[in-house]
Amino acid sequence: MRALLDEPGDWDGVKWWRLELRTLVDAGPAQAKVALLGPREAWRAEVPKFAAGSCLQSLAFMLALALPTLSAATMVQWLVIQGASRWDMPLMYAGPLTAFALLVNAHGEVQELRTPRYPGATITWTLALWNIIPGVLVLGIGLTAARPFWDGSEVWLWAVAANVALAVWTVIRLSVSKSGPQDDLQNVDQAVSEMRPDARATALQERDAAIRELLAQGRITPEAGEMALAAPLMSPFGQRAVSQAGSGRA
Repeated sequence: MRALLDEPGDWDGVKWWRLELRTLVDAGPAQAKVALLGPREAWRAEVPKFAAGSCLQSLAFMLALALPTLSAATMVQWLVIQGASRWDMPLMYAGPLTAFALLVNAHGEVQELRTPRYPGATITWTLALWNIIPGVLVLGIGLTAARPFWDGSEVWLWAVAANVALAVWTVIRLSVSKSGPQDDLQNVDQAVSEMRPDARATALQERDAAIRELLAQGRITPEAGEMALAAPLMSPFGQRAVSQAGSGRA
């Protein structure tokens, strides 16, 4: 906190956001959700640029999107170009590729049960279709044109079907679920609520101490300081109060 408070210049809205992000430096999931709502200048300054775990997770999810499409492409190529011959029937390759996507997607669903988040309808539908359409193509070809050439590789069709079913389930869950976060602000509340009580209390104390020092230095108005001190740790009310205080509307 000290380095941020000692930075020269006016205490503007970006610095309010940086204060909140720095408060949550030891609570990565909460910090990440808050960073999505703040200005780019704030999260560029405060959010770590590189983390091996998050990079591996991102790579896995990218592969989970690409591999079902690759699987479908190999099956279509075999059907159209090679005339559905017994040679090089690619189900033995297409199946494991989709099975990897199934493992990644299943992991994502487990994480959703443990720490529910609202992903947004557009994202949910997009990710689902990236799995459903290729999966239906692989199943259709595998159960028809490839059926005379089954050589044991047909067991992978179960993995393809499971991945399609899981993608359909994510869309259904989004439509029927009324529990858990329902927008980005509630995602922040949920992430903050998952912090350990002692960590949440410590973060709030550090933030409030920084606000009191800003008041003592005369860098914020008493009204802005009162509103910021009254705000819970990054609740929807807290975000509005901090944004208004930073823009001079407090």
